[in-house]
Amino acid sequence: MNTEDRIRQLEQEVAALKSLLPQTSDSRPVVVSVGAADGTFNDIDSDERSSRRSMLRLAGAGAIGAVGAALVGVQSAAAANGISLLGASNTTPNLTEIAYTGSTGGDAFLFSAPAVTGGTSGVFFGVVTGRSNTLTVPNGVSGATAVSGSAGVVGEATAIGSVGVLGVTATVNSIGVQGQSSGNIGVAVQGQSFGPGSIGGSFLGVTAGVTSSSSTGLGGSFSGGLAALKVASSNPAPRARANAHARGEIDTDTNGDLWLCTVAGSPGTWRKIAGPASAGAYHAVSPGRVYDSRLHALNHAPISNTNGPYTLGTSARADALTGVYVQSNFVPPGSTAITANVTITGTTGSGFLVVNPGGVGTVNASTINWFGAGQTLANGVSLTLGGDRQLTVVLGGVGSTHFIIDVTGYYL
Repeated sequence: MNTEDRIRQLEQEVAALKSLLPQTSDSRPVVVSVGAADGTFNDIDSDERSSRRSMLRLAGAGAIGAVGAALVGVQSAAAANGISLLGASNTTPNLTEIAYTGSTGGDAFLFSAPAVTGGTSGVFFGVVTGRSNTLTVPNGVSGATAVSGSAGVVGEATAIGSVGVLGVTATVNSIGVQGQSSGNIGVAVQGQSFGPGSIGGSFLGVTAGVTSSSSTGLGGSFSGGLAALKVASSNPAPRARANAHARGEIDTDTNGDLWLCTVAGSPGTWRKIAGPASAGAYHAVSPGRVYDSRLHALNHAPISNTNGPYTLGTSARADALTGVYVQSNFVPPGSTAITANVTITGTTGSGFLVVNPGGVGTVNASTINWFGAGQTLANGVSLTLGGDRQLTVVLGGVGSTHFIIDVTGYYL
């Protein structure tokens, strides 16, 4: 088909489309809209036939109007429901603008499969809305890109309290926002932050119409900027609940304990990962000496009934030959426990040492024992730290001894 034949065909199509629109005598830009407060239409540019370029532009506008009409059925229903009949005007060479002039909340542009109620129901209104009620096309909105470094779906929030992308779920085991990555270094969901104290992206789960703080909500949020991962809820421990969970879920409870679901079920099998009362993750280190009572630099004599208990720090590593501290924060701030070798040497009489958290002077157990003079003995133990990574060493028995503490790892 040559250009002249194509233009004549477009003229016929435009004429058919224009017959569907109310006629007015004024001349306005090519913008067609339905859903305004008074339910009126804007007419089409009066000099639309002045050139073939105008004709082609009008055909594009009419085609968009036809799509809008197909979505809502008839024009009168569109005006009554507040669902926009679409119109377009090219304001720049690279921009096609679709204007929605509705005065009440609703969906400016709704794609549905099959027919799904939209417009003014619910509280989550969108400029572009995708809703699905069929397994053949199960996704409400789907974005895909094959360009390196690009994103399939981008949400931008420029006002205080606004959210770029929000996922909402109202059914059991449904997912508001889901990201899948099949690349070696792919990122399923990413949030970016460009200002102090800002949050790049966030996901808040809503289950059965209530937030994740309810007894039935899974709980949790994903955010970037302030924290790579934030999971918080006011639920009891997940293994004490009755709702269904899938293997791999992570959740917290009212105590701030972090849990991992290892076997799916109701509630499934859960393993505690960490929490305020747990030691944290173990970090093995090359052994380092943090205390030696034999060295003057550490300023202690043998511990005895007249010389003790001793409260000492474990944060700094000392030179094993001189006792001079050569590395600060060898055991870093926030550590809750250490693994260590406790060595006694130069013993007299008989007795035992108790190594407690800093500030605890009671004798409830034995860390290492001796039964005669001149002994050198060692014991590998796990020790709970007190405030500022301190230990308190208490003597039991009637003898005395020098002692050494070498750290082999810490919990943080």
